[in-house]
Amino acid sequence: MNLFAFPVKRPVTIVMSMLIVAIVGGISFWKMKLELIPKITFPNVMVIYTYEGAGPEEIEKTVARTVESTIKTVADMKKVTSTASEGVLIINCEFNWGTDLAAASVDLREKIDLVRKYLPADVSDPIIMRIDVTQMPVVFLSVDAEDRDQAELGDIADDIVAPMLERLPGVASVMVLGKRDREIHVDVDREKLNAYGLGLDTITNMIRYENLDMSAGNMEIGNSRYRIRAKGEFENLEQMQNLLVGFGINQVQMQSNKLMALTGMANPLAGKGAINPIRLKDVATVVEGLSDLNGRALRLTPQGEHSGVGLAIMKESDANLVEVARTVRASLPKIQKDLPKGVTLNINFDFSDFITDSINALKRAAVEGAVFAVIILFIFLWELVPTLIIGVSIPLSLLFAFVCMYFSGFSLNIMTMGGLVIALGKMVDDSIVVL
Repeated sequence: MNLFAFPVKRPVTIVMSMLIVAIVGGISFWKMKLELIPKITFPNVMVIYTYEGAGPEEIEKTVARTVESTIKTVADMKKVTSTASEGVLIINCEFNWGTDLAAASVDLREKIDLVRKYLPADVSDPIIMRIDVTQMPVVFLSVDAEDRDQAELGDIADDIVAPMLERLPGVASVMVLGKRDREIHVDVDREKLNAYGLGLDTITNMIRYENLDMSAGNMEIGNSRYRIRAKGEFENLEQMQNLLVGFGINQVQMQSNKLMALTGMANPLAGKGAINPIRLKDVATVVEGLSDLNGRALRLTPQGEHSGVGLAIMKESDANLVEVARTVRASLPKIQKDLPKGVTLNINFDFSDFITDSINALKRAAVEGAVFAVIILFIFLWELVPTLIIGVSIPLSLLFAFVCMYFSGFSLNIMTMGGLVIALGKMVDDSIVVL
């Protein structure tokens, strides 16, 4: 019995096989991951430095040149490009295709560690990350309230919302965006500094060295050993305002010195309380404030635009994007109950909606194309049996393709769906030729 005679003599077997393919194909289609694009690994590694207060030219001279000259010696390195902006340096390391990026990242970090001591002390430790186009935020949320500032909203997002979201299945991490931390602003009066003969570096160093929390060694008492820690951080604003930054003459002594210098007379106030301690509040205004705003979450309402704190939810690498988004949406009412009164949690953007719409559009195009193909075939052939054969082969072939894709680890995205639509047209052409 040859291959072509078997389907004719075993129709029940063929029908059962088709049913099995249809059932398994439907299950495979239902369980396949939905993504916008397939997982593509580019041979690029990003190295990111932050250098607060430094300009692009300073970063290029003190950081970029030193790091670039070292990492160019990493094996399989193709090209190194750097971009310096205000306080940030981004170095793009492009490797040859086929390079093991895990091993290359380890080599890259070892090279970077060698030059760490040659960089300015205020430069942060580098962030080394590989480019993965699929690792994009799934959902953007916003935490906002009309009667709270962004520091309070940031604390709520960090302490309440983010931990609850990170416990959800499929969620890898949650980034808080637009948070403004509380900080102390020291506004130095240049004229007062000059009058007391002090420099700005003196004020900076005094604040730095008087605000330390560091280990002071160990102490042994009998059989016990205690670790000693020197806690010297400022506990309140008043302590910082009263920080001793130097010594100088008071205003009465200063005027007396000028008068005696003009008249040539002896100064009766010389040596009598002439030297006074200079406090930070004498040369600067010290107030509480918020850190610079580097991002914010906006929510548009009928009353206007409200500013809040945003959260970007990242999924795990093997998680289904649409399922993660649904899980996040389902958890929001429960999280809302744990928030303080007046604080609301809103969805700013759900990336799964865009992916679902794109995939549904391709599905609709495939179904419409198949239906119109069958109609056109029937009009031209004017025979029911050949038309039914082609009409059945179209969905059956797609279902069998879904089985192969699922067990091969492919996801359902615009690339695979586009390929299936093209293959659908090719299959119809071949079926017409065979018939």
